[in-house]
Amino acid sequence: MPRQQKPHSASVYIASAASLETTLEHDMALYEQLWRMIGPTKLARLLAERLRDSEPHPAVISVVTRLLDPGSNDCLKLEVVRRKDGKSPTKRVNDRFIAERVKEYTQAFGNRHGDQTRAVKRLANELEISAATVRKAIRSK
Repeated sequence: MPRQQKPHSASVYIASAASLETTLEHDMALYEQLWRMIGPTKLARLLAERLRDSEPHPAVISVVTRLLDPGSNDCLKLEVVRRKDGKSPTKRVNDRFIAERVKEYTQAFGNRHGDQTRAVKRLANELEISAATVRKAIRSK
């Protein structure tokens, strides 16, 4: 089993609090060092946990807002990306809505042979999507 290497990072040297413009600069320097030590994923998890506290520390809130601010001139930025694996919440909600509407239409038509096909076509026209998309949503509900 390979040995884990210690992450290399530049230390933050602070002579005095007056050497920094603000305490936010100090916090940003410390978070940048932490980012280099533990990596972006663990830092994001740490920030998320601290933000979920009942009363998050004001420094955490100010650092996160600065990291998300596109106008700031920081070299460390949080990038908001959607997860690639699995369905997004929007897709799940939309699929559930489509499946429920098809079921309603099928029951309204009398639930006879071929009524689901008619319901799929009607809903596809109503929502301006393809019938294949509606069928896929029914399968994946």
